[in-house]
Amino acid sequence: MKRTTVLFAILSIVITSLAFTMKKDGNEKVVSKTTEQWFYYSDLTGDHNINNYLNYEPVGGVPGCNSGEYRCAVYAETLSGSPSYPDMSTVGEGDIRNKPTQ
Repeated sequence: MKRTTVLFAILSIVITSLAFTMKKDGNEKVVSKTTEQWFYYSDLTGDHNINNYLNYEPVGGVPGCNSGEYRCAVYAETLSGSPSYPDMSTVGEGDIRNKPTQ
């Protein structure tokens, strides 16, 4: 009887541990819902800061600008939680389009 009680206690501990482990793993999975797209530089804040994500607006396709010295658009991942803004840390050198005039 004592041996049965000990085995039952061990089995209960193992099952409980597995149940909490499975639940914990299921809750830890986080899915990032970012996408990449083009954003026009619009300087909405008026601070002339090309690194300020608030100065960009989403583009519905590929921007028409592609040469010049002034920032026109960037290709970036959307900011996590704010899909209307670019995550400026994801902009690469080849992801920038310029225009001839401001």
